[in-house]
Amino acid sequence: MTRLDLRTFAQIGFNAAKGQYPLAQLRHLRAAGVSVQSIETLATRHRLKPIFAYLLSEVNWDTALPKPAYYVARHLHMRQQLLELDRALQNAGARVILLKGAIQIFRPIYPRPGLRQMADLDILVSTPQALQVFAKLGYITVDPVDEFPTTLELKIGEHHLAPIGREGDAARVEPHVLCVPPAYVGFLGDVEGSAIAASGAPGLLMPSRVDQIVITLIHALRADRNSMHGGLFLRSFIELELLYEGLEASERIALERAMSTKTNARLWDDWRVVADWALRGDNSARWRSVRAAQLIAEIELRHLGSSGTMIAASLNLLADMTRPQFWKHARPQKFFGKLFDRAFWRRLTASFRA
Repeated sequence: MTRLDLRTFAQIGFNAAKGQYPLAQLRHLRAAGVSVQSIETLATRHRLKPIFAYLLSEVNWDTALPKPAYYVARHLHMRQQLLELDRALQNAGARVILLKGAIQIFRPIYPRPGLRQMADLDILVSTPQALQVFAKLGYITVDPVDEFPTTLELKIGEHHLAPIGREGDAARVEPHVLCVPPAYVGFLGDVEGSAIAASGAPGLLMPSRVDQIVITLIHALRADRNSMHGGLFLRSFIELELLYEGLEASERIALERAMSTKTNARLWDDWRVVADWALRGDNSARWRSVRAAQLIAEIELRHLGSSGTMIAASLNLLADMTRPQFWKHARPQKFFGKLFDRAFWRRLTASFRA
């Protein structure tokens, strides 16, 4: 059985996300001995299942991935869920800000609905009043052990409250108090001040496109790197390319200004290394710096599977512990608290089955 090259997989996914469906290339890979299961495994690992479910259905291959219609229906169901929330927020005189994939329900970047894999709806709340709206709509905590959040008080080191949901909904909701983990708040400007209302849903705000890119960058290259159940997902880098290509000239200037600080400039450089190497086939990206070589080596290590992901995450965590910043923002308390967190161990166990 032929092993599927990570960059080949990444470039197929990137082209599909732009509306260019490389079906002939898929057939060639199958003829060369690449199994459907290996494609499914990478699609699962990199949060690209809807894209590859669509591609595999177009070449009429049997696959364990859900049918494309499932993802389209789920997308529409989530939209209705958010529109119901919007009406309730308007009645209460409250507003929230959509984050991550929830933004794309109203400001899509993919060529067709349902191509963005989503586990939940991430929503930034700035007042307890918004939490009361969720309670009146019948939301309860996903884990019965958790109490329903009534204030914006966070657990040590966290940036979101306990996940909430309702039976029959398309997705659970993760209420955020901060857009990113506390250690990275300084990377952002005034997200709320520059947010705009979603079309037809004035109770739902969206970050500016520039803020959306910066938030995505932080999650892609910082917040998830020492996660034992993921990190460096290709979906994030594909979306960063799509988001950047959709910026107007004035927005690109604003983004360059936002990324001009020393810390943010490093984020930008890391993004370009990964995107140029994985999505655009630039072999020289690996040799731009020692940091670039380390970053690509980490991607290749994660490509080995769950064991590689755990090694990479552990190395990142150990490296973090050597930096003074780690010992700020309650990160040690959060890390050691995870050792006794059942949800963390459930996610970690599930990652080894993926």
